[in-house]
This record gives sequence, C-alpha cells and structure tokens, in this order.
Amino acid sequence: MTEVKSGLYTVKTPTGATLTLTEAAAFRHSQGIPKVGDEMTLWVNEGNMVMDARPKGQPGKAPRFITGTLSSIDNGKSQMTLSTSGGERGFSLRPESRMFRDIAVGTLVTIEVNDTGEVIDIHKDKK
Repeated sequence: MTEVKSGLYTVKTPTGATLTLTEAAAFRHSQGIPKVGDEMTLWVNEGNMVMDARPKGQPGKAPRFITGTLSSIDNGKSQMTLSTSGGERGFSLRPESRMFRDIAVGTLVTIEVNDTGEVIDIHKDKK
C-alpha cells in the first residue's frame, strides 16, 4: 500500500503498475483497514479492476468458477440466480459489480465467486 487519499487506496505492484481500491472494498476484503507500507495480495480482472484484496500472507481461498445459465439478476438488491447442473443457486453480487448490467437473462455464463460467496466477476461463455 503506497498511499491513502480521499478514501482511495493505491497499491504499487512489483512490476511498477499502480492499482486503486476504495476504502470500503479494502476494509471488506482484508477485514481490517490497511495502512501505507502494508503488503497486499490482489486479485485483478482483465480490466485491471481489483476484485479481491487481502493482507499478504493472510489465508484465503482463490476464487472459484461456476458455469450456468443466468436465471435472474437484480443489481438493485445485489443478487443473482444461476441455473447449474446441480439446480438453481442464488448468489450475492459485490456492491461494486454494476458492470454486469449488459448480460441478459438466459445467457450461458461463468461466474467467479470469492471465499465469502460474493460474485466478483462474470463472463459470457463463448459456446
């Protein structure tokens, strides 16, 4: 963690890239407010958005992937339902996950779920 300013946390990677996350996201993921100088482990999506963060060395599971058909999505309530081979399953959406608005019900998708059960990313399957 290199800087905290106006509720935004800046993290510099070993390659020199800088990433930011909000105080709410930093607190929720790491279960404690990180301080400047703290080392972090970040999961970053292909759009360079921080999807998960935790203090370096803190145990945690890698996100898991689940494929199914999108049955419903309610961004207002941060909830979605996925129809999988094991039946209908409900999931919570991360509050920052408003990027899912362009995915229609009935679409085959693969979701990425963090260790607290929140959907942190969603991708349309190419099949």
